[in-house]
Amino acid sequence: MLPLNMDRDFNAIIIFAGLMNIGMALVLVPHYHEVGMAFSVLATEVLVPIMMVIILRWRGQHPWASPTAISEAAA
Repeated sequence: MLPLNMDRDFNAIIIFAGLMNIGMALVLVPHYHEVGMAFSVLATEVLVPIMMVIILRWRGQHPWASPTAISEAAA
């Protein structure tokens, strides 16, 4: 996302993920201790690439398309 000048979207995803991680940790750790923290980190780490793919597709960038397919679609 950074080479595509999507800095704002990238930063929004990272900030949201960090806040979500802290929020989940505050809820889960008192009850489930290290397992709660592990789940919080796992959920955050899974959410970040999913959100990136969603935003890339929404902006018309297809993350798994070959460079030739992208240049042909732009033409």
